[in-house]
Amino acid sequence: MMESVKKRIKQARRDAKLSQESIAEAMGLSRQMIGLWENLDKKDVPSIEQMRKIAGITGRSAAWLMLGISESFSDGPRIRSDVPLISWVQAGAPKMPLDLFEPNDAIQRLACPAPHGEHTFALRVEGNSMINDNPLGKSYPHDSIIFCDPDQRGGVASGTPVIAAMLDSGEATFKIYIRDAGRQWLAPLNTEYDRIYEPFEIRALVLGLFIPS
Repeated sequence: MMESVKKRIKQARRDAKLSQESIAEAMGLSRQMIGLWENLDKKDVPSIEQMRKIAGITGRSAAWLMLGISESFSDGPRIRSDVPLISWVQAGAPKMPLDLFEPNDAIQRLACPAPHGEHTFALRVEGNSMINDNPLGKSYPHDSIIFCDPDQRGGVASGTPVIAAMLDSGEATFKIYIRDAGRQWLAPLNTEYDRIYEPFEIRALVLGLFIPS
């Protein structure tokens, strides 16, 4: 996942015909720092805010730069609004009740900070499988909130965080989608947990993380 981010940073810079020095000057950083971000042998990666700055400088979308999400998604209707906080049982269901997305005092709603589709929902992370072994990498700790967009589930790139449902049980899980050499599987960030190779269906792309205070 980190390697993919580094490759996209380098690609975005080259496509924009910019040098590492140009990016560094625009961001108020050293050229060496940009080099570290592009070096596949190093663990250094930009913060989310720095990724947004790189996206603005290079003319690419932050979603593509950070997650590899197809930039064609930005052509559709995107909104910012409150979204329902749902259960994992609801997330695994073949079809979500439409009343989840209607005004309802019985359903807790949270403000999603990212542009999203009209069927976006929030989930509370359970367990430690998405805590990254790499302290510099992205982690999703237990009890944090993730925002999930079913409208962006098509054409998900390998290395993208997703909500998937097991076809046999219907159970929903939060993992990294991996596709390689004609195979696909779901990978945890915590290597103490197993990869999932059983048949699954992607239900939503994970847009981002919120950690309650």
